Amino acid sequence: MAVGCLRQAAAAGRDESARGLHQQIKFDHVTFKYPGSGERPVVLRAATFEIRPGCSTAIISRSGAGKTTIVNLLCRFVEPDQGHILVDGIPLDRIDPTKWRRQIALASQDRELVDGTILENITYGPKIKGRPPHHHRDQPPP
Repeated sequence: MAVGCLRQAAAAGRDESARGLHQQIKFDHVTFKYPGSGERPVVLRAATFEIRPGCSTAIISRSGAGKTTIVNLLCRFVEPDQGHILVDGIPLDRIDPTKWRRQIALASQDRELVDGTILENITYGPKIKGRPPHHHRDQPPP
């Protein structure tokens, strides 16, 4: 699993926009436990680390140690119970989640491919204005 953060948050206001990562993403004493997990242990306890632009970051640990949770926190699918996630010093919870998710790339550990070519799998997603829609490889081009 790898995460590439491509854009940064702006500097003011409650609803920050994502513009480009210039300095770092920082987990500052982040603690997280999935809601309704009862007696299950805390997934992350006071996790503190930095992800710097232009560097590869690998998160390696045993199964169940929190790697997917870190990605879920970065994507804002869940929020930390304690601590902060900062993007160039701006709290991630002040950045609009939809705009933020448009600026990050995720390579999942699960392979989810569509029936088609490698190019069709790489470019799978919403139609981009000015680009013809993809066609199935067994059909003639439009």
